[in-house]
Amino acid sequence: MYQQNITSIIDNCDLQTAFSRVIKYFDPNKAKNRKTKVLDFSSFFSWTENDYKIFDIIKTRNSEGSVLDNRYDIIIYEPPVNQSLFSNAIESSKIFNKVLNIGGNILVKVKDFKTTTNGNAELKGSFDIKTIFESNDFYLFDQIVYKTRPTMNYHKSNNDNEITHLYFMIFKKKNPS
Repeated sequence: MYQQNITSIIDNCDLQTAFSRVIKYFDPNKAKNRKTKVLDFSSFFSWTENDYKIFDIIKTRNSEGSVLDNRYDIIIYEPPVNQSLFSNAIESSKIFNKVLNIGGNILVKVKDFKTTTNGNAELKGSFDIKTIFESNDFYLFDQIVYKTRPTMNYHKSNNDNEITHLYFMIFKKKNPS
């Protein structure tokens, strides 16, 4: 139907196309004749008319109310790229554990970033997400790197060029019950 091979590194298309390939590849219902229920807990993806034919999509950043009353086959999560990454990811992973169907997938779009704590530079992002999700009964099933073009980092005084990338991290429940 829409099965495509996926590689561990994607660098030849725009972000929306890359994400579309990833979600379709990891759709647990792709071989079944039913729509996949998706909780889109991100701010980056715009769904197409064709996506709505394949997926039953709920797009929100609110982790209360009707979100908690449903179960989902796929959850898309984009943590903040700031100091609140850790607390946001802990809270979100606990909620996702309650609402993810058995055999479902969580697709996390995360970008590594530098932060300074007590004068020490630290790299935050994918490692933190992996640690947090694993401590909340998930395991990292797969990881795909999306390479973007080099960008100028204007927040640094010496204006060094940095090659940026982000990850699509795919998590599953450790002990589905």
